[in-house]
Amino acid sequence: LSLSLSLSLSLRAHSPGEETGMNAGSPGAASSWAWLTATRTDMPDRRFKKAGWSRRSPPKKALPLQQILPNIYGLRRDEDVEEFLFKNRNRVSMINFGSSWCTHCHEIFPHMIKLTERFTSIAYAVGQLDFLSQASEGVEYSPTFAIYRGDKKVDQFWGTDKRKLHDHVWLWNEKERSETMIVNH
Repeated sequence: LSLSLSLSLSLRAHSPGEETGMNAGSPGAASSWAWLTATRTDMPDRRFKKAGWSRRSPPKKALPLQQILPNIYGLRRDEDVEEFLFKNRNRVSMINFGSSWCTHCHEIFPHMIKLTERFTSIAYAVGQLDFLSQASEGVEYSPTFAIYRGDKKVDQFWGTDKRKLHDHVWLWNEKERSETMIVNH
């Protein structure tokens, strides 16, 4: 502040016609130092455009789905979610949207593994919320379980209630439900 104030005072002390050490006798001597005292109103009227990246991005290589357990796939990209749903388009699939830092996700995961072994007609996956942008739209809590028939979301619930998870998986597991109904009739 004191530097700009002293420069401002020294510039005002010399009139444009006076002889100074720099640019002495030139008609615009004071104006050449005007940038030091510029205010926000002296800024240009239009904004500059950001320069775009001049190189085209390299094509993304299609990576195979990562199978993390015999019945569970890991999804880290939106393309993985699309591929998982396309691969299982003729059956019901369930995606557990969670994060590696989520303690509730770690708490419910062993129960989910047991359900995958019992209810085998559903395709299961774990989606990493930290890496998914489009596929995780509508997910507000972690863990959130989304159930799909083909590529359409038909059910969604959240939390660590083991009974609720079991009931939803039982409800959408067509094979187990049909066997239970036949036995009960």
